Amino acid sequence: LGKILSNISRLNGLLITEQTPIILQPNFSNEVTIISMTDNNGCTSIFNQDVHIEVNQLPQLNLNTEDICIGESSFTLNSGYPEGGEYFIDNINTNFFDVENFTTGPHTVRYEYTDTITSCSNTIEDIITISESPDADFSFGPQTTDLENSSIYFKNRSSDIESSIWNLGDGTIINNSLSFWHTYNDTGTFIITYTVINEYNCTDAITNNIIINPTYSTFIPSAFSPNNDNKNDVFQPYVMGTNKYTILIFNRWGLLIHESENSFWDGKVNNQLAQTGVYSYSITVYDINNKPYLYTGLVTLLD
Repeated sequence: LGKILSNISRLNGLLITEQTPIILQPNFSNEVTIISMTDNNGCTSIFNQDVHIEVNQLPQLNLNTEDICIGESSFTLNSGYPEGGEYFIDNINTNFFDVENFTTGPHTVRYEYTDTITSCSNTIEDIITISESPDADFSFGPQTTDLENSSIYFKNRSSDIESSIWNLGDGTIINNSLSFWHTYNDTGTFIITYTVINEYNCTDAITNNIIINPTYSTFIPSAFSPNNDNKNDVFQPYVMGTNKYTILIFNRWGLLIHESENSFWDGKVNNQLAQTGVYSYSITVYDINNKPYLYTGLVTLLD
């Protein structure tokens, strides 16, 4: 027979004629009765034949992807569901998203899946966009400094940013300020973290340390009286903001009679109380940065 020009079928009690496509609504399997067929020569055959049409559902696919930023690590795509399909990135059959070697901009990810039972296939696509990342940078000063000069000026040096977060290391958080002064109320080393975000929601962060030293000062008395009255019984420097100090005591002839570190002179020489009178000293004080300061002078030992 030649090409079939028309047919007459019955589906769910409806008569379908003249090559009208058979559309199953809803999509489920059904029985179709072919009543007759007519070829291009006008020959008609009567069938009254039942045909079973099996309608299998397409797989329902999900593909969850997120945009990424330059600087992020490459990764393997695994978000396609149901599992077991194939990935295509920019029409190349691969599941490895090579961030380091991809250009910025959109990249098409396609996931193809075939149901092993029904052999029905479906495809889903999504876009992963690689966006530029910001470069966090800032300046600050003065450094180093101490509690007497503990106001620090911070200034953003990043470009093309939408927002920022400053963590100043002492519990202070400042949002979206490009420059400001901040005063520290304690000594120590403070870790500053500066995070910036650009228009693509890409972030970068940088850290640095700020050192606030104790205020350095030294007081050296000019006399003491080692008489055990708990008042000025020893000779020593009174220091702040220092690591250590050493004391050298000399008699009137320039002979060294006492040496100590981070301690004092109790007025004794060889466990015997020295004679009253004037003695010379040389005291070296090392500040918190281990910078030495030399002090020389005279001290009077009193009764």
